[in-house]
Amino acid sequence: MPFASSRTRRTSRWDSLVATAYDSLSDGIRHPDPPLLKAYDQTPAANPLKAKLSGQIALLRGWDHRWSVASEPTSLAVYWGEEIGRRVGDDARKAGMSADDYAARKATPEQMLQALSAASDKLASDFGSWKTPWGDVNRYQRLTGDIVQPFNDARPSIPVGFTSARWGSLASFGARTYTGTRKMYGASGNSFVAVVEFADRVRARAVTAGGESGDPRSRHFSDQAERYSTGNLRDVVLLSPAAGGPHRAAVSSGEQLMRHLFERLMAWIGLWRNRPPGIVARPYAWKPAPVKTASARSKRVCRGRGARRPVDSDGGLLTRPGARLFAFS
Repeated sequence: MPFASSRTRRTSRWDSLVATAYDSLSDGIRHPDPPLLKAYDQTPAANPLKAKLSGQIALLRGWDHRWSVASEPTSLAVYWGEEIGRRVGDDARKAGMSADDYAARKATPEQMLQALSAASDKLASDFGSWKTPWGDVNRYQRLTGDIVQPFNDARPSIPVGFTSARWGSLASFGARTYTGTRKMYGASGNSFVAVVEFADRVRARAVTAGGESGDPRSRHFSDQAERYSTGNLRDVVLLSPAAGGPHRAAVSSGEQLMRHLFERLMAWIGLWRNRPPGIVARPYAWKPAPVKTASARSKRVCRGRGARRPVDSDGGLLTRPGARLFAFS
């Protein structure tokens, strides 16, 4: 029997970690799914919902509970889950249960089917059919550098396959509709994903939601959006002392990577301490205006020596020994 080399085994483990981070199984939707199917099966044929929902139930019954941008059952299941949650929300609070648990355990068959009917009607009204691919509904959009983003169906956006963690997805994208939108846009969930291999030569891959820059004019404003939505992590670019310059090879030890992560943390702490008036919570949600050069302000804010933070063509982070300033490009 052929055996795998150590490099092949490392590559296999590496790829499996990335695959696990974007596992498409939606475990949370499976929890209330059997009671819904049971409710339909027990409903008398004379009930008008029996005929109206036959196609929807057949679609959900044959679903493997995995999300994708092309998945029609994901759209139907998510809309049904949100609708039934709204309908039983008050009763769930009185019972001291989450809406999802209450729906799975205590919702009546009529409530479940009425919620599925309403979810189907909503999809048909907003998208032309209740059989709508999830990627047509679930979108990533970044139009400005504002903390609270505006969303607009008429402006460019990209499809995202993974769902909210509420539905059991490890890769989480918390999306909802907003005033004036029919599509759902994400504003919570995964913001930074990294896979790090600590070995003789450390390597890492990562992705940031959208991009490193808060300036829509920057090429790094949304240059990681497609990577984020598909789980295509980029190489983390570090400086190898032996090479004397930035490159994509693995560094010689974990010390430099830990220094890199520590310096990023300290830079954010410095930025938070010197935040503008009125920013009082959620420090991770605030980014300063892009700093193109090491001005006196950037030295004061970041508590470091003047140096522009270089960024590679993929928006990767570069650092150098002793560097303390992390300006946002």
